[in-house]
Amino acid sequence: MIRLDFARSVSAKKTENLTKERFDQTLDSAYVKSLCEEIAAETDHNRRQELKLKLEVFLWNAHYPTGHRCNADAVPSGLIMLDFDHTEEHPREIFARVNEKAKEHGMVAAHISASGAGLHLIMPVPDGMSMKEAMNYYECVLQLPKPDERCKDLARCSYVVPRDHFLYTDEEVLWGDKELKKVVPTPEELALLEEKSKVKGLKSKVKRSKSNDKGQAVVKVEDVDGIPLKTIVEALEKVLCSSPSCGKPEEGNRNNFYFMMVANIIKICQNRDVLLQTIPDYGLDEEERKTVLSSSTLENCKEGDSTLLNRAIKLARDVVEDEKEDLPPAMPEELPDLLRLLVSKTPKQCKPAVANAVFAGLSTYLYKVLFRLPSNEYVEPKILAILIAHTRSGKSAVNKPLDYILSRIRKNDAIARQKFDEWAKECRKRSSAKDKPQRPDVYWQEVSADSTMPALLDRLIQANGHYLFMRMNELDDLRSLGNSLNNTAYVGKLLRKAFDNDMQSAERKSAEGMTGMAEMRLNIAASTTENQAINFFDNRFSFSDGTIARLSTATIVKNENEEFVYGDYDEEYAKALEPYIDRLCATHDQTVECPEAFTICKELIKEWEKKVSLTQDEVLGDLIHTAITIAYFKAMILFIAEGGWSEKIEKIFRWTVEYDLWVKQHFFGAKLAQAQKGIYTQPHRGKQNLLEQLPETFTLDQARDVRMKNGLDGRVKQQIANWVFRGFIRKDENGSYTKLAS
Repeated sequence: MIRLDFARSVSAKKTENLTKERFDQTLDSAYVKSLCEEIAAETDHNRRQELKLKLEVFLWNAHYPTGHRCNADAVPSGLIMLDFDHTEEHPREIFARVNEKAKEHGMVAAHISASGAGLHLIMPVPDGMSMKEAMNYYECVLQLPKPDERCKDLARCSYVVPRDHFLYTDEEVLWGDKELKKVVPTPEELALLEEKSKVKGLKSKVKRSKSNDKGQAVVKVEDVDGIPLKTIVEALEKVLCSSPSCGKPEEGNRNNFYFMMVANIIKICQNRDVLLQTIPDYGLDEEERKTVLSSSTLENCKEGDSTLLNRAIKLARDVVEDEKEDLPPAMPEELPDLLRLLVSKTPKQCKPAVANAVFAGLSTYLYKVLFRLPSNEYVEPKILAILIAHTRSGKSAVNKPLDYILSRIRKNDAIARQKFDEWAKECRKRSSAKDKPQRPDVYWQEVSADSTMPALLDRLIQANGHYLFMRMNELDDLRSLGNSLNNTAYVGKLLRKAFDNDMQSAERKSAEGMTGMAEMRLNIAASTTENQAINFFDNRFSFSDGTIARLSTATIVKNENEEFVYGDYDEEYAKALEPYIDRLCATHDQTVECPEAFTICKELIKEWEKKVSLTQDEVLGDLIHTAITIAYFKAMILFIAEGGWSEKIEKIFRWTVEYDLWVKQHFFGAKLAQAQKGIYTQPHRGKQNLLEQLPETFTLDQARDVRMKNGLDGRVKQQIANWVFRGFIRKDENGSYTKLAS
């Protein structure tokens, strides 16, 4: 009998054994049936996701003897869940088409998803195959749509559904003594699988909208294995133009050239409407192109391999990869609950920026809270969030989430300010100092962006260890903190003090002047454009004194193809946020430990130090430790706010490091490199791995040449010694060096 588990929610780490009684109880639950009906009827995506979170989940892919849901503790069940969602066919139609053949291959269960739009098939993992290979196998053999690739994860789950959603169950395998079918792929199936995998992207994703203005069906191809079809067409055009057998589409050759384009593209997209829309006309009119498309000769071109198409796909993939290099790392799709809530009303292209800025507000609630770093230092979390993006790119998207985060602080601030104003008003009525009332013991945390340093220092003293929060729509607002106009070097010093919690003091000769000393406890959320950011820090200190490293940076990449629409911020949003703020407020005067975050922090330091060692990238080396510390702060804030650790927090932790480093290198890399060497003039994108540029066995002179080709000096011995120490290479008896397996 198969051992299966279930969990109380999609994010729950604790698992329980799934018995037949528990399975039947779930399928016959009126609550599950009602909730799934509500999910299916809901049109708002975010609301639908919130409803799904109320459902328990089945864990088909693995059993967890320890009761802890993680891949490390997973014992494979021998099953794989194939998840087909948002397909063109109705789930029942797909099942009817593959039912008999799926049963022949040992199908254990099949059910429609909670939303009613997807199909889940529970199949045995074929003998000798990985989860990924099993997905490809069934996609090919059963002629299925492409399943969700995330199902290769052992911890992957599916929401529970009522009995009328189940299309098939083999109860003798699930609960009886019947053995799970051992699926052994036949040579013919393996050959078919190999043939299908020769050229990636032989199936294109096609969407059909209902109609255009003229009532005609409109067909749109999204991509071919992640590559836009238009990019493949452009690449094929270049390949054919350079081919001696085809040449350029000149007069007398246009018809033949168009036929060659169609004959190749039809292998990956057989919809003639799409071909007509996507392939250029090369001077042919519509009737001439339709004549080519209706040619019976094209039917013989649909199957089989094509060297020209393979070259075009490779060229197109290279183009896409080159374009990706200019984009920041994508934010994980599955977010921790708090972060998912905070960005739920945000346009997609602004979500990373909002996910960065909100931590400046969240961190302000923590009072005298310490985190332990791998260096064994105990530090308080603080966030100096800077958003760098073009004008009219949506920088204001961070404002609403911060407003809701800070609402509780603002209520307290309003009371404190009122008491302070009443005291100040009373003081102005009395001329004698001895008659003036005692200053009330109040503080407020949100301070104005145009505060002067004496005013800020006064607020810090009164706050008595509480963090202040400052929001700036323009980075230039920081200049008001300087001790003279445009003194950004002084502002940089204040930013470093804020991150390091150093002392800030002021001494005045007169009794009326502000005199005092306090630790800088200040969280910042600022916005600026690229030119303003570079100009603001463009002095002989800012790019060499660690100021940039201490910033938590983000950007917005505009996408004209994405709809830029905000969701509705309402009472429901505010109410959902309250439990997280409650946990932050309740955490004070203590050291918070999280073994998972601490371990990942140490792993990230090793991973990035290894990358620095292999690339000799001094700019990256100066940035990594602080970037990891900032990401550690964010992960720990999520850990506190959500009341526990999760894999989703780990993904955000790792992504935040990579994302922050990308933004810093993208906008400030050239300046940082110039501050070190004075030799870089182009934007610094990070250097290439020096060891990978060397042969398997190499000499000291070859290593020196590689350094110099990459813009480094010729001093290679320290680098070699470092590589030997880290186990990347060994020194041979003849004085050469050999790479070791990493």
